[in-house]
Amino acid sequence: SLAGNGSFTLQNGKVEHLDPGVFDAVIRAVAGRLPVDAPRVRAWLDKALAARALPVELAEGTITLTAGQARLSNIVVHTPAAELTAGGSINL
Repeated sequence: SLAGNGSFTLQNGKVEHLDPGVFDAVIRAVAGRLPVDAPRVRAWLDKALAARALPVELAEGTITLTAGQARLSNIVVHTPAAELTAGGSINL
């Protein structure tokens, strides 16, 4: 069974298809008479997200592999727009 632990760091990266500013744009579009039709709003949102990426100045955290799971903890992501903390697990 795979086991181990370590840390990770990402500097000057980006997350494709994720820009918090897109959600403000959707709200403005709906307020500006974009029909509130879920499939149409989703298509517009998908197109807007595909055109942008979230710049990541620094992301770091720890990873532990045990019993077929990868556990991510102490994750901190610094972006120009926000700071995100997270954790989670993935079944391998």
